[in-house]
Amino acid sequence: MASTLQSFQCIRSLGYQTAFVRIYQNIGAGENDLNGPGNLLNANAAGMGIEVYMTPQSQPTSKYCAQQLYEAYTFVTNSGIRIVSLWFQVTSPNNWSPSQLENRNFIQSCINEAPSLGIRLQIYTNAYEWQEITGGWTGHPLMNLWYWDYNGPGPSGSSSCTFSDFLPFGGWTNAQVKKYASLVYMCGTYVGLNCYSVNKDATNAITFISEA
Repeated sequence: MASTLQSFQCIRSLGYQTAFVRIYQNIGAGENDLNGPGNLLNANAAGMGIEVYMTPQSQPTSKYCAQQLYEAYTFVTNSGIRIVSLWFQVTSPNNWSPSQLENRNFIQSCINEAPSLGIRLQIYTNAYEWQEITGGWTGHPLMNLWYWDYNGPGPSGSSSCTFSDFLPFGGWTNAQVKKYASLVYMCGTYVGLNCYSVNKDATNAITFISEA
């Protein structure tokens, strides 16, 4: 969803320092999120750090992962925004192929494409979803990890802004980001709440998502 500069300024005033913004979505064969560049520019204008993530279309009839990553990257850079890393969403097993080998190959194609674009790929998932989608794949090059742990939508379903609940999986022994709440209404928009580890300290971050 599109969020205004005023929303980002309001959120920044509450102590949230970084915005994670979606730039690609799993609609059709995969397409750019047209709200992404505007949200990134507004977050930056509000004095927030910015991160980007993509939700790939991972069904067998979709485009190759590398093509989707290229589309996401060129979409943002053509909007005048330079990125050096991108979070890649591996969630919702029902949206993926029943073949874990196909899923691993799909993800690997994006891993292979990222260096040619000059960006670093990072993963958003959790232990259960990584197991269901990839079979607990450990053969990937180790990437930064953003995981989620909450009990349901809204403030009542949130967990805590700490990493104390993290258990190693998929070759990861620690995580850089934790999403601990989803669909929280704040400053006129719905967001997810995250802990973002900077130099091993947890600071508040915010994730802008399309769900309502």
